[in-house]
Amino acid sequence: MVNTMNRKGPPPIMGTRFAFAIILAAGVIPAFLTSSAHAQSFTVGSVQTVMTAAQRSKAGLSMWPDSTLGASLIDGTNYLFAANSWPNGTLGITTSDLNNLGLAPGRAASSRKREGRRKIAHGKAGAFDHHYAGGGTVYYDAGTGILIHMYHGEYWYPPGTGRFFYAGLGLAFSTNLGKTWHELGQVISPQTARTGKCTIDVGAGTLVPVGGFFYAYYTDMGMGCANLGPAVARASISSVIGAARTGTPFTSGAGNLFQKYYNGSFSQPGVTDLANPQNGGGAFSSLWTSESDGWPTFPNVRYDSYLRQYIAAYVGGWKSGKSGLYLRISKDGINWGAPTEVVNDNAAFYPTLLNTSGGDPNALGSQFYLYYVTPFPNFSSNMNLDRVPITVSGGTTAPPAPTPVHY
Repeated sequence: MVNTMNRKGPPPIMGTRFAFAIILAAGVIPAFLTSSAHAQSFTVGSVQTVMTAAQRSKAGLSMWPDSTLGASLIDGTNYLFAANSWPNGTLGITTSDLNNLGLAPGRAASSRKREGRRKIAHGKAGAFDHHYAGGGTVYYDAGTGILIHMYHGEYWYPPGTGRFFYAGLGLAFSTNLGKTWHELGQVISPQTARTGKCTIDVGAGTLVPVGGFFYAYYTDMGMGCANLGPAVARASISSVIGAARTGTPFTSGAGNLFQKYYNGSFSQPGVTDLANPQNGGGAFSSLWTSESDGWPTFPNVRYDSYLRQYIAAYVGGWKSGKSGLYLRISKDGINWGAPTEVVNDNAAFYPTLLNTSGGDPNALGSQFYLYYVTPFPNFSSNMNLDRVPITVSGGTTAPPAPTPVHY
């Protein structure tokens, strides 16, 4: 994966505001906004199934993906990772063609070793990942051969019941392309404490490398288990790669590795106290609060070089009981425009933006796909991995690709 430190790549994520326009067509809900530049238009095509439930089962992926997807092109091969529901862990497939996942996917990684041990070991009693550990988003550093993985961890409570769960985000790394993972520890926790009947799903996280930093997009929740909203935190890429190179698990200080965005700056710790993860993390500012797509979750963010803007895909509408998949765009990765529904499916979940036209699968252009699962969560019966093609117009000529920088 390419690091975007070169100034000709994606712009630094900051707090400037902007205006834009979207025109959505082809059988989906249109949204019209004003623009101080030139209008962009998104055209959404017909739904395509790329992996059926039967194909998933044949490939040993019977309860996969249980998260958004993480993709990386390494030496001409696409590595695609996601969480597995049960037995939980991170599973991966390799393919030369992201457009044909259902044909003959090969397993790059397994949730269990042959002797039955998990790839990402669960944390000890009380840990953020005591009951569940698995995820999708990855970043490959060619200079060291290290694959960084942000994963989703869960603690189920009250003890012995599993009626409620409290999730956080951790980091793991691999030196053999995902065959085995080594945990570094927790890096982001919701602001609210683990208490009462509070259930909070932070999602799987999305690592976006920009200007020497990883920007992690996830879902946070405020004090008292209220005010759910999309959030972003960041950590320097060099610090993360450095931690993986030493292989030392986080025991102290790592709560400050990722800083949450709050009131105009990245100033709040990802985890307040690593020794007591039940206390939660620092404060956050919700990136958008529109009630038209209430309770937005599982944000998946990519940079589009054709638009020269960021695109966020996410699940919206849970507050109303009628959900769908939405897009928003942003010039700076902090301030986001109005929502546009692109998939009107109450059972669609885990949206992932992918480029399947060659090159970096995370680098969007004038054409890309939105992948998702439906009907969620029917893993064992008829849940498919589907996608819709999206074509963009009204953008600009893509800038030169940034020079890769490794740590």
